[in-house]
Amino acid sequence: MAPAVKLNTYTYQDYKNFDDSMRCEIIEGKIVMMAPSQTILHQEVLGNVAVLISDFVKGKKCKACISPLDVLLDYEYKGENSDIILQPDLLVLCDKNKLDKRGILGAPELVVEILSPSTLKYDLGKKMELYLAYGVKEYWIVDPHAKTIHLNYEVNKDYEETIFYLDEPDKNIIKSRLFEGLEIPLSEVFELGF
Repeated sequence: MAPAVKLNTYTYQDYKNFDDSMRCEIIEGKIVMMAPSQTILHQEVLGNVAVLISDFVKGKKCKACISPLDVLLDYEYKGENSDIILQPDLLVLCDKNKLDKRGILGAPELVVEILSPSTLKYDLGKKMELYLAYGVKEYWIVDPHAKTIHLNYEVNKDYEETIFYLDEPDKNIIKSRLFEGLEIPLSEVFELGF
């Protein structure tokens, strides 16, 4: 059931009372509906990335988490009145104090979004802007159709971007700038089951 229309903005106080079947994010107080389900391609690529990153962080002081998991991005500044609640496809969190029954309270270290036609505008625009503004150090944008990964790394309050391509020999292994040793061949990211 959709929430009653409000003239002002929505916060976590409103969000936590939404019906569980309502898939949405709150971006600067505005409801942004999410697709009811993702494509098989999206799920396969996400699964591949999740396994590869989870294997890397195993035994380290970080945790990989997949969606749906609420990230109250501006929690540090607004607490329960947070009005930026996102559900990235995958994230890596290294500060266990940000892990809560409500989700992640603040910025994770790494966020991964898998592009789809319904999320393209937000993933490349507003979400990227918010992730940078609130302290996400590394933001990967995975394009399953182009078979590319855009690695955005925070430097001097801006993202520097490096693009990795499946079909380009010198750029077909994504190398994290944040996590030393996290190197993933794109052939494993875009390997499809059938």
